[in-house]
Amino acid sequence: MKVVIIGDSHTAQLHRGIQALQAEDAPALHGQEWIVRPLGGGHLLPFPFFRARADHIAITQPEYRKNIHRLPLKSHPDARWHGVSGALHTARVFRHADWARHALPGMDGPGIPVSGSLLGRLVDDDQRHVMALLIAMQSLGMNPFVIEGPRPFRHHPAIPTVGAHRVIAIDSFFRERMKGWLAAKRIPVAELPQDVFDEDGFMRDELRNRLDDPHHGNAAFGRRMILEAARVIATADAR
Repeated sequence: MKVVIIGDSHTAQLHRGIQALQAEDAPALHGQEWIVRPLGGGHLLPFPFFRARADHIAITQPEYRKNIHRLPLKSHPDARWHGVSGALHTARVFRHADWARHALPGMDGPGIPVSGSLLGRLVDDDQRHVMALLIAMQSLGMNPFVIEGPRPFRHHPAIPTVGAHRVIAIDSFFRERMKGWLAAKRIPVAELPQDVFDEDGFMRDELRNRLDDPHHGNAAFGRRMILEAARVIATADAR
């Protein structure tokens, strides 16, 4: 069985996780071929980057098109599952310094109130094209699933400005909203295991990539998420 993974920069650590599991001869990957093909930087995901055709998806964004011309991949048209990284990466929303002036839903304290409806609109706008991609993949029988990106690390540069509580609140809202949409569309999600968080909801420091990297996990993180992806696929195939 072939599994293709596409998406944002977090695919690099997923690739490292696959390599680690293959080196271990991990039973979870036996009988499977995993292919990782990144689109490119996640900063382009909130903008149009593809067109759905009758029998394929054409990638139109020039930077992404350098990496992938179309889906399904011509080299792997028989892939059983297609994982997508990027639908649950929240930094594009929580990192803006303006959040420091606002009071979020359910939070006490001063600031300009932000309603849940407005925050939901921001999430939807950020993910509009990713959601459309998942629907297009589903319509082509590509069996898409989503691989959750890491929650914020304590060292993220947005935290001193925005505040830890706001960052966690926005991150949680984003994920809950997107997971609700994914569940409604019956798109499986490889979720973060609960033991990757510290007591305050941040990612554990030993899973961070480098000191100068504000939001990527490392190979150990990638390994955990590939195991979760393999479990989700096995569960879906057993139904």
